[in-house]
Amino acid sequence: MRRFTVMGFTEAELGFVLAGLFAALAISERSEPDTREATARAIAQRDSVAMEFKAFRDSVRKRSNKTPRCTEKGEPPDPVAELKILGRDLYSLRGERLSSAKVFDRLSPQIARSKALECHYLVRTIATPGVDGPAHSAAVRRLWSRFDVDDRDR
Repeated sequence: MRRFTVMGFTEAELGFVLAGLFAALAISERSEPDTREATARAIAQRDSVAMEFKAFRDSVRKRSNKTPRCTEKGEPPDPVAELKILGRDLYSLRGERLSSAKVFDRLSPQIARSKALECHYLVRTIATPGVDGPAHSAAVRRLWSRFDVDDRDR
């Protein structure tokens, strides 16, 4: 019995080769969309992670708990008052001795304006002889709630 051959292959061998070729094409055709989808998902995930990291980095960099100075809102940079610190809760404003409550009353127009602008005006404080460090610090801390304090020795 004579076998029919094509290029040295028998009919059965040729059938197996063609079947293998079609199977390989079918598998590659099926896996290409999966590969494309997987690639697209990986790119989207990488972009998402990059965007999240950028947002985190920006939030960390730009976050500040400090109330801005009113000069940032267009107000003049000069201090609204020059206070000599005489004690823990005692100040001198233009020669007049005042408690922190009285200082806040005297500067109430500036305080109201700073609340409207959501900022703090600058107040210059002057250390005086005879006032110890803790008392001076306590006096400055009282002012911080409503003002930026320029604390200088004169």
